[in-house]
Amino acid sequence: MKADPHADTLPSDPASSRSEEGDDLIGQTLGHFRVDARLGRGGMGAVYRAWDASLEREVALKVLLAASDSARERFLREARVQAKLKHPNVVPIHFVGQQGEVSFLVMDVIEGESLSDVLARQGVLGEARALDVADAIASALAAGSDAGLVHRDVKPSNILIDKSGRILLADFGLAKTVTLDGPIGAPPTDAPEKSGTLTRAGAILGTPAYLAPEQARGDAVDFRADMYALGVTLYEALAGQPPFTGENAAALLRQHLSEEPMKPRTLAPHMRPAVEALVMRLLAKQPEARFSSYADLHAAIDGARLKPAVPATFFVRLVAFAIDLAAIGFYAAILFLLTRTATVAWLVSVLSFAALERVWSTPGKKLMRLRVVDKRGDPPSWSVVIARSVLRFFGPIAMAIAADVLGKMLHLRLADDILTAASFFAWMLALAIGIGGRPLHDRVLETREVFV
Repeated sequence: MKADPHADTLPSDPASSRSEEGDDLIGQTLGHFRVDARLGRGGMGAVYRAWDASLEREVALKVLLAASDSARERFLREARVQAKLKHPNVVPIHFVGQQGEVSFLVMDVIEGESLSDVLARQGVLGEARALDVADAIASALAAGSDAGLVHRDVKPSNILIDKSGRILLADFGLAKTVTLDGPIGAPPTDAPEKSGTLTRAGAILGTPAYLAPEQARGDAVDFRADMYALGVTLYEALAGQPPFTGENAAALLRQHLSEEPMKPRTLAPHMRPAVEALVMRLLAKQPEARFSSYADLHAAIDGARLKPAVPATFFVRLVAFAIDLAAIGFYAAILFLLTRTATVAWLVSVLSFAALERVWSTPGKKLMRLRVVDKRGDPPSWSVVIARSVLRFFGPIAMAIAADVLGKMLHLRLADDILTAASFFAWMLALAIGIGGRPLHDRVLETREVFV
């Protein structure tokens, strides 16, 4: 049985195992907040719906479940730092308090659902929406990084989407303060350990399916560990599952440390290469192979977005086609000299150019800075590219067939000339249709030529 990728964070505390029915906090008052119902629970804390008697409003109240003095001190210390974060993609903290041995913080109640809920309901996100989520969370993490915080538990269940569609990062419960001193441009590093103020050296905190390799080893971490977790989340949102799905937590940690993830396009074939490259860079085993800053990450996300396609004008398409026709004609002439069969020469030429267009581009399109896209704006499949090439060069192929087969079979020069002229006329007519819009081959196959 595979490990649940959304399982509670490590390590968990015995106090977190109590059931909601026996939850002794429900009905109690912490400060001026009445605890009404539990909303959720993680490895470090539980979240409740509470009533703020002072401002007469509902709030979300997070209570630390760990019982040690050092854990409470760390929780309150980091909560106060987080409370200073004022960012539209960070769930704001309004109050930090302690009553007896209970440490708690108060946040907005987000009316909506988590990304985990969305993925459970619909499986995957579209590329544009997934990149929106990554961009918003990167912005939230950048704000935390500027304040000297590393989140250390980025995952779908900590990404909230409210009813207006706003994307927020929640639960900095594992956040760790890092030093901002050092050479200019150097990444922040863990703050020096002080007696009981932060986590123990070598402790592993986080959710196994989303841990960066350095985090899994218990090494010092900086903002690049959050980038890795964001990469895992983005992979899951696009491919429908995390990159690693080990049998248990230990297996997951081992995979993060030593195994390369399956390319996401294996699971999601329609994913564009630019998006896959972004995900794989975020999942680099070595922190220095990821992005050196959130500014660089934002630029990469923007570069991976599908830009609005500008349809190519008829004249530009015509020039590109003329160049391609000259190139394919030259290639076909060479093949004809070798095979002495016009049909074979043209068919092999057309198929060769189809393969060239799918893998690289054709000379005409390269020179005129054009590319072919399908109705979704993605590169067309192999079958569509081949069919498109055959239709585009229907005229020369038809003429070759007429000359090679029908003319020889009928032994009628007139029939040969008529068939050749008819095929050429049909081919030119198909191209002429493109003057007012798309050529016939693009209309049939739902493709179009656009500017790069």
